[in-house]
Amino acid sequence: MKLWLTPLIQLLVATILSYVGYWYILALSALVLGVVDRGNTRSVLVGLASAVAVGIIIVINASSGGIVQAALFSRIVGIPGGAIVPLILTLIYSFALGSLGYMAGGSVVAKKD
Repeated sequence: MKLWLTPLIQLLVATILSYVGYWYILALSALVLGVVDRGNTRSVLVGLASAVAVGIIIVINASSGGIVQAALFSRIVGIPGGAIVPLILTLIYSFALGSLGYMAGGSVVAKKD
């Protein structure tokens, strides 16, 4: 695959999964892409595509009370920083799921040189 095609596919799949509410299975789609692409794309690009997709859905659903729930969660747990800390943690988790899933999928298939 081309260098830009794999992150684009991950962006689209991650956006759909995030919209439906299953952002935590981003590693599965990245794993499949890693096997198909044989790890030829940088895993950072796939991780960034995952984080951007989840961020897009967070911004779209910001008016539905997600920010208020994140702020309430921060107050209950005692995390300083208000609503931004759980949202940043969500973006970090989605980046890690996307990049680590792609690396695992790319390492399953041996590269042919």
